[in-house]
Amino acid sequence: MAMCEITFNFKFTNVTGDIENHPVKVEVELPESGPMIIDNVEKAILEANKDAIRRAVSTYLEELSKKKPELKEEINKMLFRLTLPPTEWTRK
Repeated sequence: MAMCEITFNFKFTNVTGDIENHPVKVEVELPESGPMIIDNVEKAILEANKDAIRRAVSTYLEELSKKKPELKEEINKMLFRLTLPPTEWTRK
């Protein structure tokens, strides 16, 4: 296994065309040999991507709540949901 740093670049574009870039770096252990290596590499990258998406969305929402204080309460609820496993998102 080798430790690798992967950078996911998330670009949020609003309806007026304003663009916010949110690069997220994650470290992931990738197998270098073994049976089904492609599947294991893909699985590791998909898990890292899930974490990166949550981090990018959290950053975006935190910045949005600073720009639009009237949305702060609703955004805080969304940020709380991001701390939960996806299976719990609809229950809160």
